[in-house]
Amino acid sequence: MKTIKIPIKLQSDIKDLQRQCSIVIRYAYNRFKEGKNQKEIRLLCKDLKNINDLNSWLIQSCIMKAKNLIDTKQENIIFGGKFNFIQRTQNKISKKDYQNNRLLNIISQGEMLKNGNRMFDFRIIEDNQIIFKLNKKNHISIQLPKLKKNFKKELYELQELGLNKKLPISIEFNSEFIFITFEENLLYQKVENNLKDNRVLGLDLNPNYIGLNISEFDGEKQDIVYSCIFDISKLTQKLNKSSSSKEQKYQENKRKFELYQICKEIQNLALYWKCKKICIEDLNIRSKQHNKGKNFNRLVNNKWNRNIIYSNLRKRCTLNNIQFVEVNPIYSSFIGNLLYSNDKTPDPIASSIEISRRGYFKYIKNKFYPSLIKIEDLYDQWKKTTDQMFTHTYSSWKELFEIFKKSKLKYRFPLEEGKFSKVFSLRNIKSNITLYSFI
Repeated sequence: MKTIKIPIKLQSDIKDLQRQCSIVIRYAYNRFKEGKNQKEIRLLCKDLKNINDLNSWLIQSCIMKAKNLIDTKQENIIFGGKFNFIQRTQNKISKKDYQNNRLLNIISQGEMLKNGNRMFDFRIIEDNQIIFKLNKKNHISIQLPKLKKNFKKELYELQELGLNKKLPISIEFNSEFIFITFEENLLYQKVENNLKDNRVLGLDLNPNYIGLNISEFDGEKQDIVYSCIFDISKLTQKLNKSSSSKEQKYQENKRKFELYQICKEIQNLALYWKCKKICIEDLNIRSKQHNKGKNFNRLVNNKWNRNIIYSNLRKRCTLNNIQFVEVNPIYSSFIGNLLYSNDKTPDPIASSIEISRRGYFKYIKNKFYPSLIKIEDLYDQWKKTTDQMFTHTYSSWKELFEIFKKSKLKYRFPLEEGKFSKVFSLRNIKSNITLYSFI
């Protein structure tokens, strides 16, 4: 067994709850010393007063804590400590201080089939906190400090194993610290995934779509083995409701939930195709006026939950020994569409192909941009364009982009014109995510 001790911050006073747990632990400890068994003590605890906030599981956890004290032969315990007792007998501390020093931790035993622990909701990845669920209406947020990388990885693994019902996690906490106890051998069982160094998963993020491709590299050659698009536009629609309305809150919660499901699907695809890297755009877009209309501002500033995708994917990569690679996205959509777009690789996928190429060749000199496309290839791709446009000369992707920008020539291949091999909802029919597959 291993126990992790972490300093915490609470916004709620838990002393009364600690007092109730202390009553049960001390009472059960004394009954065990009298020779009573667990069943008898549970029945006797029903007659205890002033423990109205404790449910049956917390009472059982306190009884188990008392039994553990007996099993470890800790006889004649002075709860609160001998020093605290002597200080009180000599009137060096007040009765209130003496009672506060005797308060024991709130404790909940772990359960493998209840997501690790039925009383706690682990949100270490998403919000850096753990939620204690005393009942349906009363939840206590336990805020964790900024954790070191290796320490955070261990908590990520704990959270993942708990959610997958593979590890019981016992938790105690007070107003200053939380104590997380688990079976060390279950946590550190490693699974070999035999990832391929030349396989890369690339992602192109947009408010309404997420383009994905899996590429296999052979030197300079890049082959696409799988591609798909996650359509989340149903969850970004304007409802014309206030932000506090029931409908608006439901849409917000539903969108966040579905994004976590998308991250899980991306992880599964990466493992199935044995990808060594997941490559994603290094985006740092602040809320501002983008001068592209109110709807564009609403999508980018308010509806684009990029941090959820980044943090959750980073966690999943850490757990599965997949490299999480962030690349500069400049001109990636423009280059991707010019080089790869067609009816089976619409805009989001074409952009993701360029992202995966940059991720694979990251840190290799002169590999940030691909070879520059020739004028003849451009003419074949845009046959409706006049010959006059191709009289321009250019020596870089930046110059070519400026030519397209000034001529207002559309270079994106829209999703609506794509030829899909499969179209279905993600995971179940209640999902608001549409998955377009282009195998």
